[in-house]
Parts: sequence; C-alpha cells; structure tokens
Amino acid sequence: MAEKKIPCSEEAYHKIKEMIINLHFRPGEIIYTLELSKELNISRTPTREALVKLAQEGLLNYTDSRKFRVVEVTEELVRDIYELRLSFEIMAMRGIIDKIGDRDIEFLESNISQMKSAYEDKKVKDFFNLDNQFHNYYVNLYHNNLMKGFLNQLTDQQQRIRYITVYVDGRMSLTIPEHEEILHALKERNLEKVEKAVAGHIKHTEDTTIQFLKNKEVAKLSLL
Repeated sequence: MAEKKIPCSEEAYHKIKEMIINLHFRPGEIIYTLELSKELNISRTPTREALVKLAQEGLLNYTDSRKFRVVEVTEELVRDIYELRLSFEIMAMRGIIDKIGDRDIEFLESNISQMKSAYEDKKVKDFFNLDNQFHNYYVNLYHNNLMKGFLNQLTDQQQRIRYITVYVDGRMSLTIPEHEEILHALKERNLEKVEKAVAGHIKHTEDTTIQFLKNKEVAKLSLL
C-alpha cells in the first residue's frame, strides 16, 4: 500500500516552523510569500496557508497578502511564556505527584542520561528536543488535553528561545543538574521540593534569557 502523501500546506508548515525556531528566519525578519514558495519549491497558495497558520499560532505577524513578519523575542514575550509554563507545570505536578510510577522515573532518568551525551557530543538540536521531552513527559501524565494544546504552542516559542539561550555561557550545562533536582524530588514524591525545583529551573531560564536580550540585540542573532 502506497504511503499517504502529505498535503503541500502541511509540508510547508513544518518546514517554515523549523526555520523560524532554529533562527534561520530572525526575530523581526520579513518573510515574502512568493520568495519563500520558490525556496521551498512549493506553490504559493499552500505556502501562504502555512504562513497564516503560523501567524495564528503566534510565531508570525500578518503584514499583508504578500509578506509576514517573524514575531520579535521581547522581554514581555519571554515573561509571558515562562509565567504560563510555570503555572501549567506546577498544576501538572500537583496532579501526578501521588501517581507517578517507577517506569516514569526510569524514563526521566534515561532522558537525563541522553541529555548528558548530547551535551558532551555538542548535539544542540538533540539536547533541546530531549529538554522539551523531559518537561512534556510529566505534563502529559496529567491528562489535560486543553493544557496540552496550549503547551504545544508555548513549546514552539520556547524552542526558539532555547536556540537563543544556547549562547548564554553555561546555560545548557546548568539544565542537566536542574532536571536532576526535579527528578530527585519526584523520586521522593515530595511536592514541596518538586514545586521549588521546577520554579527554580524555569525562573533561572527566564532570567538568563532576559539578561541575554538586554545585552544583545535580538535582530543580530543571525550573526551569532
């Protein structure tokens, strides 16, 4: 049986989103629909449909029918993202703390081990994907589909921010012990320690990102 062909608009959507997240398109950069459709070798209509969808998800601003602007990474945006992220993760932890099992702990231990390997091998993309997997794993255990939907959009924004914070000295290496602290608290089924570890990790990431934005013009990220 032949594989089902992916619609062109969906193909364009995934390609463009990846280009935004990994900073191929810089914050504030204008994306021209026609030029992009030629670059992707996808016709103009599905390319524009993909751009409209990404605008609805908050990664782009709609300018007119011919072009879109990549949403700027501002201090306000960073604070909004991490405020919501913290609220969702704390809510999830309160719901799962008495339910999390040994297999869940083993999964998170394996995740951290893989993060260490990715860090040592300087596989940045793998490291970020594992970072995202760690957080989403225990949020998904909470089984709140509305929360998952909101988090999917936040994750796309946060992944873009992760590519910015990779240039913050020591940020990646600090992520690992912070995740280990969360895991140790989960092993103890100690909600107070879990909340403190999660809040500390998210706040630290927020603060280092904002400090970076203050010291470096985001418009010049392509030069990093």
